[in-house]
Amino acid sequence: MGDETEIGGLMKASKLLAESGVKHFTFSKILSRCQSCYYVDTGVRAKCSKCNSDKLTVIAKYAGRLIPLDLWTESRRRDLDRIVSYDFS
Repeated sequence: MGDETEIGGLMKASKLLAESGVKHFTFSKILSRCQSCYYVDTGVRAKCSKCNSDKLTVIAKYAGRLIPLDLWTESRRRDLDRIVSYDFS
C-alpha cells in the first residue's frame, strides 16, 4: 500500500472480502524507520529517503503490535513470504 491509500479503496476491498465469505483479514503496512533521523517510510527500504542513511529498522504488525522484524521468531519471518500486497489507492 502506498502512503496515500484512499479510504474508498479500502472500503471497496472490505466489502468484497466480506461478500466472498472471508471472516478475518487485516490491512497493514510494513514500515522502515531510520535510526539516524527517525523518519518513517512505508515498505522495506535499503536507505532512508530523507537522509540517505542505511541504518533502518523494519517494523511490521505482529500479534497486534508493531514490532521490529529482527525481534520476530524465524518461523514468523518466513510467513512474510506468504503476505500478498495490494495497492488500494
